Amino acid sequence: MLQTVARQKAVAPRGGTVLSIDLPIACAESWRRGIYTGAPDTDPGAPEWRAEKYFLPGEADLDAHPRLLLMWAGERMTPLDAISWGKRYGLRRTHPLEVFALSAAFPYLYWGFGLKGVGLVPTQLGQYCRKPHACSVWQSLKRGAREAKLQPADAGLHDQTIFVFGEY
Repeated sequence: MLQTVARQKAVAPRGGTVLSIDLPIACAESWRRGIYTGAPDTDPGAPEWRAEKYFLPGEADLDAHPRLLLMWAGERMTPLDAISWGKRYGLRRTHPLEVFALSAAFPYLYWGFGLKGVGLVPTQLGQYCRKPHACSVWQSLKRGAREAKLQPADAGLHDQTIFVFGEY
């Protein structure tokens, strides 16, 4: 069950939505386990399986059940723009393992936003191919899939993207 908590401090971008939830499951202990549970349809040969070394453990206590803040901008936004938005509100950047756990707990999260698919994007970036990237989970109604994807941090992601932050 998705629990919502009113949050007045963080204001969504115009046309967007902010939702605060408690993660009901613990984050996976390993990168591979995180992908198996949160993005099980990731191609076995995809570079996302080997991307762990680019995403060092961040500020998150990955053993806890963190409270997460989901921000849907309602329009195209880059991960870098989303990170700037989160800094204004003092939000914690999230590790990809938190996004994998979110996808495992809520495999049809896009339904709650009235969408046919959604990208769940963590806000901790890693250096991949000499550029900052986010390792996201893309949930798709059309394909019925949940896949991990490496996204360049300066790429304008489509309007079906939810950026995930942690609350302190």
